[in-house]
Amino acid sequence: FENLIEAEATTEDDIRIKEMFEQNFGLTPKEGEEAPANQELSIETKRYGQNHTAAYFNVDEHMKRLQKMSMNFGGGNSALPLKKTLVVNTAHPLVKMALQKKEENTELGQELCQHLHDMARFSTGDFEEKEQRHHFVERTHKLMAQLAEKRA
Repeated sequence: FENLIEAEATTEDDIRIKEMFEQNFGLTPKEGEEAPANQELSIETKRYGQNHTAAYFNVDEHMKRLQKMSMNFGGGNSALPLKKTLVVNTAHPLVKMALQKKEENTELGQELCQHLHDMARFSTGDFEEKEQRHHFVERTHKLMAQLAEKRA
């Protein structure tokens, strides 16, 4: 959190949003563990404004090239796992709503985090399998129905 806290525009909400996403995706070590379960994903927060995307993936270009070279030379798909950074726009209304719902201890907060993650994956073409796309659409319908119920 040192880098996050040193930033001038960092707010308490920014820190809570980062913690929420880290908890949601297993990025904080569980009690008795030294390292988090998921080491291929990290979370970064930035404040872009309401009209910018809610979340997107940033992949280290050097690692991407190394993985591609490994695959070209017969290393297979999983020779080098890509570490991805989910960049979350803390000023986006969906991110703010996810934090609010999470703090209200509703399941909707977790589902919004998952959906923002899925949308970022979808925008990078990371849903290669038909089944993954199908689950994404199902979760989207369920989430939209829940949001509609909250508004009614």
